Amino acid sequence: MGSIAHAFPRHARHQLPAPILVKASLNRPSPTLSQSGQPSIAAQSEQPPIAAISRRGRTQTSTTFAKVAWSDITVLGTITQGSVQFLIVNQCEDRSRLLMLAKASSAEHNNKRVMRHPNILSVEIILQDKDAFYAGYAYTRTTLEDMLNVHIPFGEKEIKVVAVSLFAAVTELYQQGFAHGAINSRNVRVCGRTLRLKLLVPCHPNGNTSASLTDDLDALGLLLLRCMEVPAKRRTYTAAEIRRFRVDNKLFGLSNSERWSGCKQLVDFIEDLFSEDRPALVKVQKPHKYVCAATPSTELVTPYVELAVLECFTAFQAAIPGGDNLPIEDQ
Repeated sequence: MGSIAHAFPRHARHQLPAPILVKASLNRPSPTLSQSGQPSIAAQSEQPPIAAISRRGRTQTSTTFAKVAWSDITVLGTITQGSVQFLIVNQCEDRSRLLMLAKASSAEHNNKRVMRHPNILSVEIILQDKDAFYAGYAYTRTTLEDMLNVHIPFGEKEIKVVAVSLFAAVTELYQQGFAHGAINSRNVRVCGRTLRLKLLVPCHPNGNTSASLTDDLDALGLLLLRCMEVPAKRRTYTAAEIRRFRVDNKLFGLSNSERWSGCKQLVDFIEDLFSEDRPALVKVQKPHKYVCAATPSTELVTPYVELAVLECFTAFQAAIPGGDNLPIEDQ
C-alpha cells in the first residue's frame, strides 16, 4: 500500500476563494424598481451610457439607435452604387470606423430598432437635416452585384454561400415582424473583415407579413438565378415567368442549364422557393435541407471581392483562359 500511495500521491484540490463581505458592499443601495418592474430612471442613470453606435449587446436581436448630430461626424466623400448615393463618414470620437449614410424614409426614422444578426446590415444611427433623415450603416464597399460582374462566374459553392446567408436574413426579418421587399444584388454587401454576406435592411414596417414574406422568398430565388446565369445573357424575369418555365420542363430559363443539371439540391431549393404548394411561413419554419446543412466558408468569395476591386477601380486586365498570360516585357 505504501508503494501505491507513493506512486499516486493525493493532490490538494484548488478551491475558489469565498467572497468576502465588506462594509462598503453591505451599505451599497440595491437598484430600485418602478411599478412596471423595470429599474427606475435614477438607477438607470448609474449604468454606463450606450453610445449611438454601440459595440455592446452583440448577442441581442435588436436594440434602439439614437440620433447623432452632424457636428459629431466628418464627411469624407460620396459613393454612388446603382441609383443610391451614400455619404462616407466617420465619427469624431472613433475615426477608425467608417459609416455610410443614405437618405431614409419616415418609416425608417419612426422604427428605431437596430437588428443584430450576422447576415443583416441594419440602420445604426439616424441624422436629421431639416426635414430629411439619413440612415447610417457600417461601411461595406463591395456588393454582390460587383462580384457578379467579374470575369469569373459563380460556382455552386459560392451560390450556396449566398443562399444560406440570405435565407437566414429573410428568416430573421420574418421572426422580427419585418419584410424586406427589395432583395437584389445591390442590397447584398460583403463585410470587409469577415467576408460575411449581409442584406442591407431599410427596416420599414411590414404590413402584410404573409404576402411580403412570399415576395422576399421569390426575390431570393430570382437573385440565385441571376448568380447562375451567364453575365452576358442575364434577363429580368418575374416569379410567374419562372414558374411557367418549370411547367414547360425548362430549368428556370437559364441559358447554361446543362451546367446546373447536376446540382440537384440547389435546383430543388430554388424550386421550393417558387413552389405554391408550400406556404411561405412553412418554408421558413421548416426550411429546405439545402440551407440547413453546414454553411460553407465565406472565404470562398475572396477572389470575387478582390477582382471586383481590381476590375472596377484599377487598370486591371483579366487573364485569358488558355492564353498567354505572361507579363509583357518592356520594349
